[in-house]
Amino acid sequence: MTPQGASRASRTSSGYLALTAALIVLVALVAGATWQALRAEASNRATAERALHDYSAVAAWHFAQQASDALHNIGGPRMNTVDPGNGRAPPERLAHPATLLTGEREVCCTAETGPAFAFRIDLPGNSVVSAGEAPDASDLAELAASVPPLMQTGGAERHRFVAPTIGGRPMRIAAVLIVDTDAARTPRAIYGIAVDSASVARQLARIHRSGKLLPPALVGRAPLRDRLHIAVSSPDGYPLYASGPPIPSTVPAADRVAVEQGHLIVHAAIDPALAPALVIGGLPSSRVPALLAVLALGILLAGAGLMQLRRERELMRLRTRFVANVSHELRTPLAQISMFGETLMLGRARSDEERHHFAAIIHREARRLTRLVEGVLRFSHQEAGGTTLRLEPRDLSAELGEAADDFAPLAAAAESRLAVNGPRGIVVNSDPGALRQIVLNLFENAVKYGPRGQTILVQAAVAGPEARISVEDQGPGIPRGDRRRVLDPFTRLERTDHPKVAGTGIGLAVVHELVRAHGGRLWIEEAPGGGARVCFTLPLATPDHAPADLGDPRPAHLRPAVG
Repeated sequence: MTPQGASRASRTSSGYLALTAALIVLVALVAGATWQALRAEASNRATAERALHDYSAVAAWHFAQQASDALHNIGGPRMNTVDPGNGRAPPERLAHPATLLTGEREVCCTAETGPAFAFRIDLPGNSVVSAGEAPDASDLAELAASVPPLMQTGGAERHRFVAPTIGGRPMRIAAVLIVDTDAARTPRAIYGIAVDSASVARQLARIHRSGKLLPPALVGRAPLRDRLHIAVSSPDGYPLYASGPPIPSTVPAADRVAVEQGHLIVHAAIDPALAPALVIGGLPSSRVPALLAVLALGILLAGAGLMQLRRERELMRLRTRFVANVSHELRTPLAQISMFGETLMLGRARSDEERHHFAAIIHREARRLTRLVEGVLRFSHQEAGGTTLRLEPRDLSAELGEAADDFAPLAAAAESRLAVNGPRGIVVNSDPGALRQIVLNLFENAVKYGPRGQTILVQAAVAGPEARISVEDQGPGIPRGDRRRVLDPFTRLERTDHPKVAGTGIGLAVVHELVRAHGGRLWIEEAPGGGARVCFTLPLATPDHAPADLGDPRPAHLRPAVG
């Protein structure tokens, strides 16, 4: 490579590196912007979730406070009938629990156990006395064991609303703890009534509907039940009240009703759609989708750019090798012409026959040089803007015969023989110069890749509205996977089991393009002897020129058996 060529290649390589670096930097910048947008969106989402949780916690606290008062009022008035209160000692004989069932019964029934009942548990023995439609003895025994711990722990409040699990389900109970007036305030008895679960649910639903759990500006005109989900459960997880299906929120909050009301747990969750109203200025719109789209586009562009750069570099390498191959191909005939021309000029030929031989070599190499230059020019025209042909009716047999005669000296130099078979009278629409170049290029390839002494078989036949021509050599053939690839420019197969053959790598590419310009097709098959058979078609000039019955153009040993 010359210093100028090396400098140009260096500049080109530097340009490729700079463009590649620019594409990588672009993708990195877009990726960084996307990462920052993801972090900002995560921060906004965390801010909204904190606001949702805080408002949910406030709503749960307000609900728990109002529920504590409501539950106290459900059983409190009845408990006052048996509770001396104000530090007064209970009577020696405790009242019968039936006292709690006298008067109005606005709350004295249960959804699970039927009619209302009341009970008294005497301490410390936990013996139980009941009145009304009490459950069976086993449930009463479980009641006597479950209620005292709930009444004697967690605080000094004696009036409580508890929900012990009796028989596998919670029982809503309003109860009061009766204690002595001694210094130890010894527990003496527990009075209680079973409370209607539907009544409890109505009281809690009334609190939920009050609209005082969240600021009106936040809720708007929508019902509070649609914006705030409330659920109340016992400490062991049994549901006591729920406002409806839970809102799909990732930030629910919980609070507990006061200890005197049984440690019931209040769960609250705000509709996530209210998040923009909870954050000052609202939640900014996400830029992540747009940035992800830009990032994907940047990656695609960078990938396409890198692939194009790689292709450009490969094309530069192929063209450089093409120039070297063409130079080598030109050097051989030029050296022959120069040497034998100088021999003739100096009069060193020893006889007229030798002079004729030298002149024939010069003529042969000049024609070879002409075909090489024509091939390069044809390929250059194709690269510049396609091939333009002047089609006219031509006798195919005559064209193939003339091309074979023209190529015979080169074939003889390689000790090869051309055999042209096919019926006469096939007239095709073709450009004479282009058809001759197609055939001569195929002849040259067959000579290059076939062994010395081979017979190159050229066959022509009519196949419907077109003529089919094939050129078959006896060389190593072309592998099936490479038969399409060898039609690309600058493509040459490297075979380790055969010697390297000189060439430019554009012969089959020129043939393919010329055949397509004629409106024909080109493909490669395996010859019967293992060599390569290159086939192409040309359109017939008129149907009238086709012979009536040409028969099968294949040799007899290749024809299918009949009968």
